[in-house]
Amino acid sequence: MRRDRYRFGASVLLVAAAAAIPFLQGGADERPILVDVANALGFAALALLALQLVTPAGPRVTRGSFRLSLLLRLHGRLGHAALAAAA
Repeated sequence: MRRDRYRFGASVLLVAAAAAIPFLQGGADERPILVDVANALGFAALALLALQLVTPAGPRVTRGSFRLSLLLRLHGRLGHAALAAAA
């Protein structure tokens, strides 16, 4: 239980640090605030994606319906759909 709290706290800290990057960059006063917020959300999303890839999943997740092969097939189909929508 305590280990989960540390992991959650570390992930919140990492996402908050990633979201603060656009506001700490030079020239942040010259850009509109919506651009900074959009950049912050993008950095936070990338940090969450990196955390999901780096932290190991428990055995319950790998045996469940979200197996790695199923996720890869789904993301491949979604990628093809996004490519078709962009064309």
